[in-house]
Amino acid sequence: MRDLASIQVVRGLRPIPNADSIECATVLGWHVVVKKNEFAVGDRVVYVEIDSILPEKPEFEFMRARGFRVKTIKLRGQISQGICFPMDILPEGEYVEGDDVSEVLGVTKWEPKEVDAFGHSKCGRIKTFPAFIPKTDETRVQSIPEVVEKYQGVEFYATEKLDGSSLTVFKKDGVFHVCSRNMMLEEYVVGNRYWEAVRALGLEERLPEGKALQGELLGPGVQGNKYKLNDYVIRWFSAFDLVEGKYMGVDDLLDLVDRVDPRGANGVVPIIGRGDLLQGQNVDSLVSYVQGLKSTLNEGTPMEGLVFRAATEIEDFYIGQLANNRVSFKVINPEFLLKYDA
Repeated sequence: MRDLASIQVVRGLRPIPNADSIECATVLGWHVVVKKNEFAVGDRVVYVEIDSILPEKPEFEFMRARGFRVKTIKLRGQISQGICFPMDILPEGEYVEGDDVSEVLGVTKWEPKEVDAFGHSKCGRIKTFPAFIPKTDETRVQSIPEVVEKYQGVEFYATEKLDGSSLTVFKKDGVFHVCSRNMMLEEYVVGNRYWEAVRALGLEERLPEGKALQGELLGPGVQGNKYKLNDYVIRWFSAFDLVEGKYMGVDDLLDLVDRVDPRGANGVVPIIGRGDLLQGQNVDSLVSYVQGLKSTLNEGTPMEGLVFRAATEIEDFYIGQLANNRVSFKVINPEFLLKYDA
C-alpha cells in the first residue's frame, strides 16, 4: 500500500536561486520546497506525497484554495512535489522513520473521477473489482529510490505512460468480463465506451480462459483526450495469469496480445527501450530524462512519463511501497503535471 503521509528524514538541503525565504529539501527521492531554516539535514519530518488529500482541519486551512489536494507545483523555478510538516503536527507518540501516518492525520488518496466520462449509471449491473486480479497501479520512483540501485544489471523494459482510463478484461469459467479501474462492468450496454472499445477488437471470443489483460482506454472525452485521437483506442500494458496468480513477463505479454488483438504488437503501449536500463542511473537522472520527451502518440503533447518493469517478472517483498510487490515503477514528467494537473 502507498504511504500517503509518512515519517521520513531530510537527506539534503540546497538553496534556490533568487529565493531568500525558501530552500529545496530532499526527502526519499523527492524534491520539496520548504521554509528556509525550518529543517536541518537529518531531521525527521512528516512527508505528504502528491495526489494526497489533506483533511479540512485548521492546520491545513492554507490548502483550501487548492481543494486540500497536494500536487506538483513550481516555486521560483524549483519544482516541488509534496509537503513537509514538522513532527509536532502529529499526536504525541513514538514514531520512527518509515511509519505510515496517513490514517493518524486523516490523509486520503486523490482519485480522478471516472464516472462522469462514461456515465456508469448506464452500464448495467456493477460489482466491485475482482479480488483475484491486482488493480493497476505503479509507485513513483521518488518513493522507492532504493529500487534503482538494487536492480542495476537486471533487464528492464520502459513503456510510455499513457494518460487515459484504466481497463481490465479477463475470462474466468468461460465468462468474459470488462472492468474499469475500480469496478467490474458485467453487462454490455450500448453507449458504454469500455465495452464498445473491447467489442471492436473481438476480444470476447479471442481471449483465452484464465487470462487477463490490463490497458489504457484513450480517446474522445477520456482525460481531455490529450493525444487528439478521433476514436477510442486501447493500449495494453500488462498480462495476468489467473491460474498462476501472477503477472506475465513482457515476452508473454507481447505474445498474448499478438494472438488476441487484431492490431498485433501495435496494441501494446509504446515500448521506449529494453535492456540494462537502470545501469548508472538514479532518481534525478531518470526524472531529468523524461522531462524533455514528447508522446509517441502525438508529438505536440509532452509525454506523461515512463513505466519501468523487469522484463522477467520479479516479486520483491522487502521494498515496502512496491505496488503488488511487483518490481516496476513510474517516472512522471514534472512538466506534464504542471501543464495538465489542474
